[in-house]
Amino acid sequence: MRILGSIFTIVLTVSSALLGQPLADKVPAEAIVYVGWRGTNDLGPDYAGSRTEAIIRNSAIAKLLDETLPQLTDFLAQQEPDAAEGVNLVATLSRTALQYPAAGFAVPDPAGKKQPRGAFVLQPGKDRDAVLKQLNDLKEKAPDAKNQPRIEAVGDDLVVIAFNYPADAPLLAADAGKSIQSKDTFKTASANASKAPVYFVYADVSQALALIEKQIRPGSRDAENQKKALKLLEELGLKGIESFSASAGFVGRDFQTDVFVGSKAPHKGLLAQLQGKPFDADLLKRVPVQANYVQAYRFDPVKALEEVQRATSAVDPAWRKQLDDGLQEISKGIDKDIVKDVLEPLGDEWIIYASRDVGGTGFLGTTIVNKLDDAAKAKETIIALTGMAEEMGKPLVQQAGMKLEFKKIDVNGQDVYYLAMPVIAPAWTIRDGYLYLGLYPQTVVGAATYDGKSIVENPLFAESSKQVSQANPISFTYVDTAATIDDGYNFVQLILRTYQGLADMFVTTTPEMLLPPLSVLQKQATPVNAAAWMDDSGFHYRSISPFPLAETLASGSLISLYTNNAPFLVPMMVMGLSEAREEASRVQSSSNLRQVGLACKMFANENQKLAYPDDFEDLIRTQDITADVFINPRLGNKVLPELPDGAEPAKFFGDWVEKNSDYAYVGKGLTDDAPADKILAYEKPAGLEDGINILFVDGHVEFVRYEDLAEVFNAAGIKPPVVP
Repeated sequence: MRILGSIFTIVLTVSSALLGQPLADKVPAEAIVYVGWRGTNDLGPDYAGSRTEAIIRNSAIAKLLDETLPQLTDFLAQQEPDAAEGVNLVATLSRTALQYPAAGFAVPDPAGKKQPRGAFVLQPGKDRDAVLKQLNDLKEKAPDAKNQPRIEAVGDDLVVIAFNYPADAPLLAADAGKSIQSKDTFKTASANASKAPVYFVYADVSQALALIEKQIRPGSRDAENQKKALKLLEELGLKGIESFSASAGFVGRDFQTDVFVGSKAPHKGLLAQLQGKPFDADLLKRVPVQANYVQAYRFDPVKALEEVQRATSAVDPAWRKQLDDGLQEISKGIDKDIVKDVLEPLGDEWIIYASRDVGGTGFLGTTIVNKLDDAAKAKETIIALTGMAEEMGKPLVQQAGMKLEFKKIDVNGQDVYYLAMPVIAPAWTIRDGYLYLGLYPQTVVGAATYDGKSIVENPLFAESSKQVSQANPISFTYVDTAATIDDGYNFVQLILRTYQGLADMFVTTTPEMLLPPLSVLQKQATPVNAAAWMDDSGFHYRSISPFPLAETLASGSLISLYTNNAPFLVPMMVMGLSEAREEASRVQSSSNLRQVGLACKMFANENQKLAYPDDFEDLIRTQDITADVFINPRLGNKVLPELPDGAEPAKFFGDWVEKNSDYAYVGKGLTDDAPADKILAYEKPAGLEDGINILFVDGHVEFVRYEDLAEVFNAAGIKPPVVP
């Protein structure tokens, strides 16, 4: 069942925001990716009494999960009968995985030729038999027998759903000593995770790079460039990265998120540039005491560029020349040396803030400040660049009878420059060696002339920042959620009500109290603090917030924009439903072609002459690809026939695809060394509007409109298909 494999891939790559170390003792040591989820039945010892628990208790989220989502599942199954089994499986798996401890992992194919193996491990405990029966019932209803997952009970309380695992291959680690817990990189990542994490995501980067290196085929067209690319990673110090992990959990009453990138010391290349030091006290003093949002970070673009230049020279002098040529072209285009005139005058310390004392608490009041290394040269360069941007923009607006210009105003002896245009007027000024940027001239004037108390004198900032205080940070963030949560609350309500209203009108009934009352959130609104730093073990990022997504909820910067356009959004969204559906079908069809391309490459790799197959039947017969891949979802009028009794699947479906495929194959006679612009396959145009998806030899898929079709096919040396 192809949809099961797709679901597994999606969950492993996308759901890290939902999905700790639970069940890690069952995950094989060779796993390259691991995602663990604690389960809503036990969110950790600090969940009870946390701010999050108070919010959940006063919201209707449980009702959404228990009532609305099952109704939505039934609706989707009715609308798409062919996908009903997949929809039901997703719903069943999601509800089960959310409730109980669960883990997902991916393991490279031992032979290195097939798709990775992967599995979900669920721990429903006493409910194991019921969950097992539910999953097996769904499996029996699936029409595709070739790609069925293995669903097995393990021990007394586990259920395993495995993909691409042979029937005789062991699914789980035999004991903890042979599990992923035995890996040094996993141990280090776990030591840098949140306390009692609700979720824990881990990827073995060093193992992934080793697999990529192992896959390089000697003598192939791209082998040399692939080796150079890996060499460049090594020169930049990025090959020293060993692992990536992300985790989150409840600590006290707050919610803590940790990201860790493990790397070998001493750090080299770009990683060496991440070494921090205390931020300049004078820079922090320029942030008003009432700032509700502050973010500071350190970055030296000149040193980073020099490191890239050194690395490219070490790998291939031709690559360095291409880089230098590109920089020269940019310099010619702006009539300034991009390095000496643009980058060098800038300092390596930046701070961004929003404050009611300067431009307001929302996004439109955001101010950016940089402590310049050379204020005089920076001013000269920025004036020249703004003038050049003005000249480049004039032809675009003159056609409409308008003008575009940067203006300079004098405010109490202070030169302020701004772009005169609707809605916003990006502005800048330099004062006392500092560059100030904002979306309005009033903002930069307010920032440059502010002389009141600074953020370091704010007791709330000083006290809350101790939670993630670091001696040498690369960056830090502070958000006073209480200051703007009322605006953010209204904005989020508008967004939720828009989608809830559409669901109420077209699909099902949603719970109105999805968000708790504002008073509940206000009681729980404490500052968000975050910091990033580097030490011998690698890169660290830690955020402490009162509850998940607190920073998002407290940001009401788009409130006015949304309010002004809210009357138009619902009809626009309703009218766009059909377009969205067509776009989704187009993306699904593109995915089908990419699967065909991958199967063709695997076929060629198994062929001594690197030849592609003669037809689609060769793929069905030799590769792990199913016949439903050759049905175009954009048409929606074709179903896969049932396999007749006694029929050989590969032969039957191979014949069916050759006669009924919605895609045309033109790869016969091509090899894996063919030029990248050669066409392998494409959608048959009959019944399709606007254009078709085309698969090229290098594996990428492009959507080409009918008016451009002839040019693309002629370039590939193929006669274009007849369009409707």
